[in-house]
Amino acid sequence: MGSGGGTRPGKKIGVWGMVVVGFFWVHGGIYGNEAMLMAGPPLYVFIMLGVVPFVYSLPIALIVAELSTAFPEDGGYVVWVQQACGRVVGSHHAYWVWVIYVVDAAIYPVLVAQYVDTMVPMSEFRRGILSTALVGMVTGINLLGTDMMVKFNTLLAAVSLAPTVLFVAIGMPRLEPERTLVAHGELDSSLLVSWILWLYCGFFSLGTLAGELEQPRRTFLISIGILFPAVLLLNTLPLAVALSLDDVPAHYSAGYFNVLARRLAGRWLDYGFQLGANVCLIGLYNAAALTAERSLAFLVASHFTGEMNAVVERRRRSGGRADALLVWLLAASETGVAPVYILFNAAVAASLVWAPYTRLVEFSMLLSVPSILLFMWSFVALRMKQPESLRARPFRIPGGLYN
Repeated sequence: MGSGGGTRPGKKIGVWGMVVVGFFWVHGGIYGNEAMLMAGPPLYVFIMLGVVPFVYSLPIALIVAELSTAFPEDGGYVVWVQQACGRVVGSHHAYWVWVIYVVDAAIYPVLVAQYVDTMVPMSEFRRGILSTALVGMVTGINLLGTDMMVKFNTLLAAVSLAPTVLFVAIGMPRLEPERTLVAHGELDSSLLVSWILWLYCGFFSLGTLAGELEQPRRTFLISIGILFPAVLLLNTLPLAVALSLDDVPAHYSAGYFNVLARRLAGRWLDYGFQLGANVCLIGLYNAAALTAERSLAFLVASHFTGEMNAVVERRRRSGGRADALLVWLLAASETGVAPVYILFNAAVAASLVWAPYTRLVEFSMLLSVPSILLFMWSFVALRMKQPESLRARPFRIPGGLYN
């Protein structure tokens, strides 16, 4: 992609940046996970939590590593689908991925406003203003550049993770592992499978920033080596500690971690979970927004790169203030992607936060399934269509096509 449409040529995101940004794609936080125990007995829940990442998440992560290093462009699987299926299918897919993620992004500021509303009652209008303000805050930070975005994500990840780490550390002496082996109780297999798959499905988003990485092969493999076990531990240890404090599954509705945190360490940890949950939602918004921005940038650049580059160069030579503003909007620089995409996505998200969030969730999930199927097909198709390129790929999954 040219500078007019998408990413800048300089690659600045290293392993640490990839880990803290990727954290909100692959996990984000444990908040709400306690409700999994309503789907089945602890034994079934923990078997699924332990098995699914190895048969689902790890293969996806390795596919992402192979394709991201073979096609180091921002956009991730929108790039790979276009390479595998052609420009027409690829363009339609990129458009729908943008729609999925800009709608998904709008959900999280709404949830923050609803969470705050439970503590400080607000009117619907004020909740909308708060949601819009959150979109504006994150947008402003991302416009300051990739380095600032990484620092912001580091802060979000630290605040989001801190209550969980403290909960596990304080609760470990009271751990009773046998409570995770209880097999009696009602099992809603479809709900449990759906929940676990959703919990571990974020790894295919890791390719979003492939065009902005230092040493893509090294960065991807080390990041996956950190994120994969971290997600596995974060999905199991807090739940095991929680069961050691209360082994009655009927108690485990969303938010029950807060109750257990207060019982374990006092009101301060309860407040920590409330803060962590809201910060986590902001991080999830930022992660979805990053994918939406890169998908739209790829879509536009795949059709209009030459025209946009020509406009940027012509306006840059003119030297007027209006020309300088237009160049800033269209030329990717320190923001990693042209600011016009950041601002446009923010405007759409800020409009959507006024819609009922349940409709946003339904719409987002409905469109996600065919997109994931195209992602999987693109990996197989590219191996079949370009077998001669396998040896040249910086990283490839061993074992051939059928492995």
